[in-house]
Amino acid sequence: MIKKIVSYAILGMGIGSPIFTACLWLGGNDSAGLRDTTAWLAASAVYGMLSLIYEADGLKLPVKVGLHALLCGLISLAVGRFLGYGESLGTLFLGMAPVFILIYGLIWGAMYAADRRRARKLNERLKEKRNDKKER
Repeated sequence: MIKKIVSYAILGMGIGSPIFTACLWLGGNDSAGLRDTTAWLAASAVYGMLSLIYEADGLKLPVKVGLHALLCGLISLAVGRFLGYGESLGTLFLGMAPVFILIYGLIWGAMYAADRRRARKLNERLKEKRNDKKER
C-alpha cells in the first residue's frame, strides 16, 4: 500500500509541477528561483526522454548507462551554463560533476533495484503458474 501511495504522490508531483510552474509564469512571477525551477524541470523532461535509450535492444547495458549518463551530464552542464552556475566551463564542470555523479548514481541504483525486484516477482509468479499446471 505504501508503494502505491508513493507512486501516486510522484505522479501527482509530475503532473502538478509543470502546471504550477506555468501558473507562476503566467501570473507575472519572474524570479531567479522560478527561472532555475523551469530550467531544471525542462532538463528533467529531457532526462526522461533520454531514458528511451534503455529500450534499445541492440545495446548492452553498460553502453546504455554510459550513453545515458553522458547525455544527461551534457544537458546538466548546458543548464548550469545557462543559469550562470560557473564562471567558466571548467569551474562549472568541477562544481557540478560530483553532485551529478552522486544524484545519477542514486537514481540509477534505485531504478535498477526496482527493475530487479519486479523481474524477481514476475519470475516467482511464472514459476507458481508452472507448478499449478504440473499439479493438474
